[in-house]
Amino acid sequence: MKDFNGARAAIAAGYSKRTARSVASENLTKPDIKAAIEKLKKELVHDKDKIILENIIFWQRMRDDKKSKDVDRLRASEHLGKYVAMFTETIAIENITIGKPPELEDE
Repeated sequence: MKDFNGARAAIAAGYSKRTARSVASENLTKPDIKAAIEKLKKELVHDKDKIILENIIFWQRMRDDKKSKDVDRLRASEHLGKYVAMFTETIAIENITIGKPPELEDE
C-alpha cells in the first residue's frame, strides 16, 4: 500500500476514475479490508517509532563526535532540541474578547 487514499487504491486495482470513490467507500466497510488497513497502520506506527529512535541515536553520536565538523555537531544538537521541543515558545494572551470590537467613546 502506497498511501491511505482509497480512491487511488481503487484506480490502481483497475476501477474507473468515475467509480473509484464509491468503490473505495464500499471497500472500507468490508471487514477483511478494514483489518488489513488496521494491521498496516500498526506496522507504520512501529516503523515510525523505530526511525525516531534511530535518528535520536544518530544525532546524539554526531553531536558527541569530536571528529565531526562543528557545523554537523551543531545541526545534530538542533535536531535533538527540536525533537524535545526545546525551542517552542508559549505566549499567554489575556483579556482578549472574540467577537464585536468594543465601542470607542467620543471625547
